[in-house]
Amino acid sequence: MNKETFLTELRLKLPPHLSGWPYNIFANTLKKFGKNEFYPSDFADSIQQIESIATSFPQSQPQDTETIKIIPTPEDFLLSEAIAKKITPWAEGIRKKIFGSPEPTFNWGGAVEWIEKEAEKKYCDKVPEGLIDKIDALAGKLAKHDIQLSVKRPLLPYAKKGDEWKHNVYVNGPNLKLLERETRKVAKITGFSQQALVMFILAGIKPLAVRVSIKTTTYFHEDWPPRKEVILTVRAKDFSDRELKAIYRQLKKELTLKREIPLKEKHVRLYRLIEALGPPPKEPGLIKKYWSHALDEWEKRYPKEKKPYDWQGLRSAWKTIEKKLTYLDLMQ
Repeated sequence: MNKETFLTELRLKLPPHLSGWPYNIFANTLKKFGKNEFYPSDFADSIQQIESIATSFPQSQPQDTETIKIIPTPEDFLLSEAIAKKITPWAEGIRKKIFGSPEPTFNWGGAVEWIEKEAEKKYCDKVPEGLIDKIDALAGKLAKHDIQLSVKRPLLPYAKKGDEWKHNVYVNGPNLKLLERETRKVAKITGFSQQALVMFILAGIKPLAVRVSIKTTTYFHEDWPPRKEVILTVRAKDFSDRELKAIYRQLKKELTLKREIPLKEKHVRLYRLIEALGPPPKEPGLIKKYWSHALDEWEKRYPKEKKPYDWQGLRSAWKTIEKKLTYLDLMQ
């Protein structure tokens, strides 16, 4: 069957918790990198990969508008599988410590139920009496020196079926302490998300890490235009030229960039000169006079530098600066 037919039938075979955003990410990958001919034997592997996506990439609740672009490549799936194989003895060791067996104890739903029940248990390790009061008193003293004291309880992240957002419980008791500490350390080494490693240990669902992810956050303020910030996360030793170009195109798309003339050091000096002379006039009769005077001042300040062709050349350079400063004009 062809790619389109395979994706249609695959979606019909998926349980509801995989047929939304996890399927969409997988479908984007298949459309971009997948082969053209598929067989019934491909369904099982594809469903497993979609489950890996679902447990690996639920996102934190954003404070502002936030989107994360994730399109795993065939190389990502292959490398993740190889890394998962290497850390399997580590996962088996933790399962044995907590449950007495190296095999996964739960399915996905059972793992979530166990985590939430563990978080609700009452353990004997109570906070010593008066300790909170002492911390509050110390925080008050430090605040006088503009020092903030922050006390946080560790959180254990996990993924719920059908939910695109990452969930957390406060670490409570020895089992969750061990699980949180170990998955946090291994997440930093492998690139797998911590919640993916939690589900790998408890339910045996293979984690997935991507070599490149792009997070776009849009910040809003009632007095200023929206500002977009893009964070590119790279976990790789090398990329091909084709891959680098694809990443660059995606970054430009996220930032809605258009090709512009880059500013140089001379533009900085021109900006300072115009600041000293005052804003350029908009009246047609004064434009030539102003820029001719600006050109004279430029030649006095920088007599050895290559001169603009004429006053219009200097004005053209200023127009380049004005384009870059449009954002600041909107903030007034």
